[in-house]
Amino acid sequence: MTRKVVLIYTIFLLCTLGISTQTTASIASNYVIFRANISPLYIENESVIIQVVAIPFSNNKPIGESCTVHVSMRGINVNYSFVQDYTVRAGKSETLYLPALREGHYDITLYASWNGILSKVVDQDFGVTKAPIPYSLSFTDDGSKIIFTSLKLNDTGQPDPRYPFRLEIYQYTHGAGESLVMTYTNVTNITITVPESWKNGILYVEVVDIYGWRNSATINLAAMQFQGIPLSYDYDYAQREPFRSREPAYIVLSLALIFVAVIALGRWKDAR
Repeated sequence: MTRKVVLIYTIFLLCTLGISTQTTASIASNYVIFRANISPLYIENESVIIQVVAIPFSNNKPIGESCTVHVSMRGINVNYSFVQDYTVRAGKSETLYLPALREGHYDITLYASWNGILSKVVDQDFGVTKAPIPYSLSFTDDGSKIIFTSLKLNDTGQPDPRYPFRLEIYQYTHGAGESLVMTYTNVTNITITVPESWKNGILYVEVVDIYGWRNSATINLAAMQFQGIPLSYDYDYAQREPFRSREPAYIVLSLALIFVAVIALGRWKDAR
């Protein structure tokens, strides 16, 4: 091989490497960022709702072009499959309404694409169970009693014993945290007299139905919340503001401070 041939070959090789490096850099600077919020629990025969956001990048800069979100679902312990593509706007949180499902365990796979470039894949599982059972729960005004009634009625208009609940009562005290003080099982209708030992701090009542819903169904994908808020009663509310300032001792103290301030101001004016 002559020097001229070697030189030509070397130049060709360097040019090829340069093009290859530039192409790789171009591909690396174009990509799609993808996020999805999926609840771990959904209601049977209601649309499966998920939230997604996709952002395409060109030359490492986000752009406003739309993306395609590819969704596939399959049943793990049920016979089911679903595949669908959705167009979403770049950088905007979008809500996708997927088909309603029957009770069971499912897997969902999602990813976004733009101009042939694929995002990372999101693969999660979730459960589908029957709708939560309605109920009524309240404290009396003075916090002395907890009143619970199932609203799932039988043919006679009474709470149906086939759909019992579990009540978990927690006590939260400052410095000691939260602790379980009592659990009631197989409950459909009960009035609980709150003992004096519970009337310290805040009392929480968690309600769990036979389908596993805790405090009924409250699915908030943005906060990744699929449980309702427990009922609570604050037995120390009078010790906190703004109620604390209304106690007689604090009112007298406030008036005394105002009186002292007025006298001091009067003496200051006389001194001048």
